[in-house]
Amino acid sequence: TTLILPVPPNRANARLHWKQAHTQRARYEAEVWKSILVAKPFLPKEPAEFTTWQADFFLVKLYDADNLASLCKWPLDTLVKAKIMKDDSPKHAWPKSFPTQTKCKKTETRLVLTLEFKKL
Repeated sequence: TTLILPVPPNRANARLHWKQAHTQRARYEAEVWKSILVAKPFLPKEPAEFTTWQADFFLVKLYDADNLASLCKWPLDTLVKAKIMKDDSPKHAWPKSFPTQTKCKKTETRLVLTLEFKKL
């Protein structure tokens, strides 16, 4: 299953007040929920026991590897909250490879998150 999601804000070096950070995250999660609802027929009815995932980012400015990896946190956390994944711990989820990034125009930024669900 492939989800097309907005790119989360880069929080790797952010120093926001907790309330601003919470608001930012809530807005992002609301956008992810919209994509989840569109893909609902293709998603598991119960949380998947094990999920492999691949994150492909399309960005205006390319990121350092550590910042790129940190961008995966909010999307995966939202999938756990939505009960699509059981957990995002290594016991229940693992990346197929390191996230990729491709340079694009500002109007084309996105995260393409490919998920494969497995039963243990």
